[in-house]
Amino acid sequence: MMKKNLSPIEEAYFKVITLKVADLIKKVRKFHRTKDEITLPPPVLPMRAASQKQACRLIKERASLFNEVGIYIHLPFCSYRCAFCNYTTAVKPTDAFINKYLNALKNEIELMMELLGRNSLPTNSIYIGGGTPTYLSKRQIKDILGFIFKKTTTPEDIEITFEASPETLTAEKIDVLLENKVNRLSIGFQVFENRLLRFMNRKHSVARSISAFKLARKRGFKNIDIDLIYGLPGQSMEDWQHSLDEVIKLRPTSIYTYHLFLGYGSKWYSIFRKKKECPIKNLALSALAIDKLSKAGYIQKSLYRFILPSEYPFQKRSFMDQLHKLAFGASGRSRIDDLIYINHRSIANYIDYVAKGKIPISKIRVLNINDKIALNIFNAAERFSLNKNVFSNQFGFSIEDILGEPLAKLEELSLITDTSSSINLTYKGIIFLQELWTYYFLKYIRLYLQDKKIS
Repeated sequence: MMKKNLSPIEEAYFKVITLKVADLIKKVRKFHRTKDEITLPPPVLPMRAASQKQACRLIKERASLFNEVGIYIHLPFCSYRCAFCNYTTAVKPTDAFINKYLNALKNEIELMMELLGRNSLPTNSIYIGGGTPTYLSKRQIKDILGFIFKKTTTPEDIEITFEASPETLTAEKIDVLLENKVNRLSIGFQVFENRLLRFMNRKHSVARSISAFKLARKRGFKNIDIDLIYGLPGQSMEDWQHSLDEVIKLRPTSIYTYHLFLGYGSKWYSIFRKKKECPIKNLALSALAIDKLSKAGYIQKSLYRFILPSEYPFQKRSFMDQLHKLAFGASGRSRIDDLIYINHRSIANYIDYVAKGKIPISKIRVLNINDKIALNIFNAAERFSLNKNVFSNQFGFSIEDILGEPLAKLEELSLITDTSSSINLTYKGIIFLQELWTYYFLKYIRLYLQDKKIS
């Protein structure tokens, strides 16, 4: 039973400790140690280099397999580089370089349309990310958005997202975004503590973040997302509670809460990657976010995403939910049915390939049935529920046929509930989700498929 008069932080720790998380971690890690583990999220699928001829053939063969597609545009420009960032970025580029990249981006879109045999790309969502897309000038923003809409078929009810950093968001740029059909603004606050912003090498203050949000609201943006990050070195539970309290006061339509990921290539990777984290604290940070945001009226839709259901207008047509995605720009990652491909990560290589009239693809993977099942399970787990009928209709066999043993173990540990129609994560399972990934093993999938002679 929960003790009375606990602070929110004490309550979060109490919940995690009473879930016997330390014991669960030992059980999960001991249960199965093998090179066949899927490390999530997301499933790490090996990609291989592809020739231009092979990549074009594979895309062309799948040209008729989608009626609509999510569009992602990568704008890799920033006025500085965050200490935790490992994305493809260009810091303080010249206008000439930006224009050169934008021209390459336009040419890539036209090359892809020609390859697919389409005069227009039918879209169900558009997401412009980076980098810092609002680093562009008003003219450049208007230019690239105008080109995107010229080359796509965009229904009135689709979500069109533009990422922003507080220090680059001005009234003039906000007006340009609104005038050009952007209906969702995603602002990277990260935290509400100035000392942590400085530590991350962010060049804006908390006050600037708040004023940027209020300015966007005043100019007419109703649908605004705020991104927050936790698990930072030196970030206390009190810091995280303060960030949650402050973001709730602003009432954005959605909130993304990301756990710090130290990717190779970031400044922090070599400094902190060997530092041991406290699993109890990390899980308590997650529990605190779930508890405080749910009490404030937000609904958790996935591992990272919380929305205000009465105010968020695109619950069924978000970019994150699309199966087919075309990503344009350096390092863009696309999927058409069973084909995943990645553009060149180097901006210079990307521009060079497109200038030669080539699709700028670096690596590809054609998904086999093992991959498809693993991705299906990952996507379901990230949204806390797997529909058994949908799964069996898609693959021709039940989820229990493949993962009967680990599912039974998960249910025994009270991490899932298994009904006749679905498998659902419990509150315990949601908090424990990062560790829970290691329960989904390729070995079970592969052995079942071998036994049934399915390929």
